Amino acid sequence: MRLKDKVVIVTGAGQGLGEAFSKGCAKEGAKVVLVEINEETGKALEREIGGEAIFIRTDVSSQAQVKAMVDEVMKRFGKIDVLICNAGIHAGGKFWEETPETWQKIFEVNVMGVVYCCQAVVPIMINQGKGKIINVSS
Repeated sequence: MRLKDKVVIVTGAGQGLGEAFSKGCAKEGAKVVLVEINEETGKALEREIGGEAIFIRTDVSSQAQVKAMVDEVMKRFGKIDVLICNAGIHAGGKFWEETPETWQKIFEVNVMGVVYCCQAVVPIMINQGKGKIINVSS
């Protein structure tokens, strides 16, 4: 139980690497915050993991939603030990054929989502005197 009682936020928790990170952290004893935009997926994973895993629907491209999520985590657990920034999207088509609007949304989620999450948790981690941030890219 290497993560016993650690509070771990995982963005993009609902599938792929995010789901694997969430399940792995929970198995190691963490209190996992499942940050996911898809409510159905997030709630299903929360039920599957059980324990102290909580789902908070959040669009990481919204600074206000990220702040609200972090506020909720602090209210519930009083600390944040680990942030795993995993949320990301892609268009799925040929990149040279994508519209500027599609590229803007990708940038907002994949880049600004990381910025917003880090800006929200770093002051908390500094105040705590510890914390870890893991940024995932593919």
